[in-house]
Amino acid sequence: MSVLSTIREKSTLLLIIIGGALVAFILGDVLSSGERLFSSNSNNIGEIAGQTISAQEFEQRLQKMEENYRLNTGSSSIDESTRESLRQQAWNQALNEIIMEEEYRGVGIKVTSQELYELVAGSDPHPTVQRAFSDPSSGTFDKNRVLSFLKTMDEDPSGATKIRWIEFERGIKQERMNEKYNDLIKKGLYIPTKLAHHEYLAKQKNASLQYVVKRYSEITDSEITFNEDDLKKYHKEHQKEFDQEKSRKIEFVVFDVVPSKEDLAKAEKAIMELKDDFAASIDDSSFIKMYSDGGLQIEVLGENQLPAELVELFHAEKGSIKGPYKEEQSFKIAKVVDQVFVPDSVRARHILIPVQEGNTEAALAKADSLKKLIKGGKKFAEMAEKHSEDFGSAAKGGDLEWFTEGTMVKPFNDAVFYGKKGDMPIVVSQFGVHLIEITGRSTENKRVKFAFIEKNIEAGPNTFQDYYIAASEFANKNKSLEAFDKAVSEKGLNKRIADNIKPGDRMIAGVEQSRELVRWAFKEKQGSISKPFEFEDKFIVASLVEVREEGVASLDQVKEQVEKAVIKEKKAEKLMQELNTALASSNSIEEVATKVNAKSESADNINFSSFSIPGIGREPKIVGTAFGIQKDVISSPVKGETGVFVIKVTAINSPAEITDYSEHKNKLSSNLTNRVGYEAFEALKENAKVTDNRYKFY
Repeated sequence: MSVLSTIREKSTLLLIIIGGALVAFILGDVLSSGERLFSSNSNNIGEIAGQTISAQEFEQRLQKMEENYRLNTGSSSIDESTRESLRQQAWNQALNEIIMEEEYRGVGIKVTSQELYELVAGSDPHPTVQRAFSDPSSGTFDKNRVLSFLKTMDEDPSGATKIRWIEFERGIKQERMNEKYNDLIKKGLYIPTKLAHHEYLAKQKNASLQYVVKRYSEITDSEITFNEDDLKKYHKEHQKEFDQEKSRKIEFVVFDVVPSKEDLAKAEKAIMELKDDFAASIDDSSFIKMYSDGGLQIEVLGENQLPAELVELFHAEKGSIKGPYKEEQSFKIAKVVDQVFVPDSVRARHILIPVQEGNTEAALAKADSLKKLIKGGKKFAEMAEKHSEDFGSAAKGGDLEWFTEGTMVKPFNDAVFYGKKGDMPIVVSQFGVHLIEITGRSTENKRVKFAFIEKNIEAGPNTFQDYYIAASEFANKNKSLEAFDKAVSEKGLNKRIADNIKPGDRMIAGVEQSRELVRWAFKEKQGSISKPFEFEDKFIVASLVEVREEGVASLDQVKEQVEKAVIKEKKAEKLMQELNTALASSNSIEEVATKVNAKSESADNINFSSFSIPGIGREPKIVGTAFGIQKDVISSPVKGETGVFVIKVTAINSPAEITDYSEHKNKLSSNLTNRVGYEAFEALKENAKVTDNRYKFY
């Protein structure tokens, strides 16, 4: 692979990585999509650290990205998936420049020209530079290749080579500044011995408990009474529990467009018009490619593999045809192309050669060289052991033993089942390049080779129009949530629900390419009914059931959740009162259990860091209490997750005291340093108070 090709492929991967979450590499633009950013009432894409990002500025970023994307890939078009990726990269770049570059300036981080030179042409250059400018024969980095490239890149009259290199250097520079910033934070981390000691005890210290639990399930919900003030009080005192992101809930009905009888007749007529020409065709592959909706379909089938419509063709002459017959959503005609004899199973061995960096030609060349060596007298088994990347079979000289048809991927399968014993075909699959030797073939059986032409049964314009009218009538007649639900019930329609829709979601679950429906949900008011949306072969009418804005959810939005919590608290109050009464006249856990009609139970090996009790489940408050009271002391009632507990610690198993905590310090330090990049950026982003309005534009 040429140096320029390697740089072109690698340069897009080098722009800032913040904790694996922020990737800002230079790609392309979405201007070619025909979308305009200024269609929104607001002209701002967002705000970062008080700095407004205008739609015009964002579009300029995208335009620059598109130029580089086209240079790097040679692509003249951008599909919607790539387009969305580019938008995300543009936003990440803005986040990085405004948030991180300000940080770099604040702490004095920079990359000098000399540093950049060392990263490109020094004794220990950036890994991507090393790969791009290595000697092909030895794999050793060659500094002179870098210098030669830099001297000659201006010779490209288009200027594309220099633009790519500048972006490549920019990526290296930003990556280096990020490394310096993260290293600054890492160097400031310190693990005190006391903390290491605490973590050591938390993981090694165990306790045994005796306890009584009165479960919340012992009291039915109907026994609990509460009022609106109880709900308001709980909601006010537990607002952190109800923090929410901006989201929407919609309900919708789908009008699936089903081909009509007229559409079915049209498809059948279209394939009938091809029947005589298909029968007379002498080049079936070309005929199928030109006229069939199903692409090239040529299959070799055994008698037991044939659908009922084709059974009679198994013993028919070459050129015989059958059809049209209906198969799922299409009409087909089958033609007998040939008769072949295929074994039930074969035995083969192979050498798998991986395709490195997309260079299939190099892998094919190596396979061809190995084939010549084997033909010249080298043993296949030895070559497989030495060169094959399929290590399982390589250990057996490449032998795959006996296998039936369909066991291997299609290129491999076809090569061995339709070849001859002793053949050594070379094929390409998704796993790489295979040099194969067919070593055995079982008894052969007759198969028939069929060619198929196909015409899809598709809804025509008139059918789409009929369904659009039906969907429009439904939307126009049912303008409220109540009317919507009533109509759904009366018409026996299947109402679907999509909840927790986020502004950046690209689709609704189960509905492909439904971004416009997401955008509608964030533009309209609660209670709105949509116009019909067309998505491929369906129309959708939606109702906007709930609007949730960022912040604390209102009581109405989380009322069911609050009610459950209030009921649980009131149950806890009753159970705590019952247990306190029992405790007042008891001297042991057993007495408490008897008085509250419960059992005295035990649990061993409770660990502070696990938060759970065997047989009970997650109970952090109970575990915390166990390590906070004295041994053999009966606790006060403790409100847990599953019920109210009274506990007594019957044994504490403390680990041996140690004086050297270096191993524990290193583990804690490693855990913290691994999170530095991500958590530092997330903290900075939160402090920057980022507002992202992209959902209003795309």
